[in-house]
Amino acid sequence: MKNTLFFLTLIIGLNSFAKGEQKLRSLYVQAAENEEMCDSLILITANRELKDAPLHYGYHGAALMIKAKHKLNPFNKLSVFTEGKALLEEAIAAYPKNIELRVLRYFVQKEAPRLLDYYGNLDEDYQFIFRSKQGKKIYNSFK
Repeated sequence: MKNTLFFLTLIIGLNSFAKGEQKLRSLYVQAAENEEMCDSLILITANRELKDAPLHYGYHGAALMIKAKHKLNPFNKLSVFTEGKALLEEAIAAYPKNIELRVLRYFVQKEAPRLLDYYGNLDEDYQFIFRSKQGKKIYNSFK
């Protein structure tokens, strides 16, 4: 009975975690066009420690980089983008095999203006993502 209860709790927990990931992905996709969604993503992912929630940490960095698009002042744009870039790169450095973090970086680098010089990992991330079925699945969930 204890084992059944444990596995039921584990399945429910994993299911809610998957729904949480899907919520992050959905907000991320909408964030570029909708500043309110971007702000929601920033709030949901704020105040997370890298060691406790690397995915939230990476999403927070990506959300900040998207937030730069919504800023008017060029200095504020660059500052927010740079802050987000540092967070995402820190998450990937700590968890280099995390496919979803690589997908985030791939999409950010693909969309970032060349002027920002943030496109150096496009080929590397693309190859990493498409070497696995899970990577393809995550990639397609952003479209």
